[in-house]
Amino acid sequence: MLRVTKQALIASAAQRWLETYAYGGRWPDTTSIFEPQKIYMALQALPADAPETQITAITGRADWTQNICDECGQDRAVTIGLGQEIHHAIDTKYICLPCLAQAVTLAKQPSQPWARRHPWRQLSPLAARDGGAPRAELSQAV
Repeated sequence: MLRVTKQALIASAAQRWLETYAYGGRWPDTTSIFEPQKIYMALQALPADAPETQITAITGRADWTQNICDECGQDRAVTIGLGQEIHHAIDTKYICLPCLAQAVTLAKQPSQPWARRHPWRQLSPLAARDGGAPRAELSQAV
């Protein structure tokens, strides 16, 4: 697991910009509309506690400071990265604290043993009469 804060994203914006755009320590050729080295120098000049609006103004993109929860989609102060793998970092899911709290509440709710693995299945009146086992046609559902 990995803890990510909006403040850490702000403080690391210049370093992340460098790692993204300076290939092997070399900057790409600049154009009249995109000068990555100039942007890097402006980011590097900012204090670690700069407002995120300054980073957005310099980069032209808000996503350099956004800490989006993959569950609710909101920009949060803190998220927790789950499922991080060395070779598949993009598969990590970042979940905010309110969504994690909801997940814990959901996990503590009683449920039918088969419903935990297959939440889309609903217990039909016939299945309830038969002791809670899913009906055959429900077992075949995808």
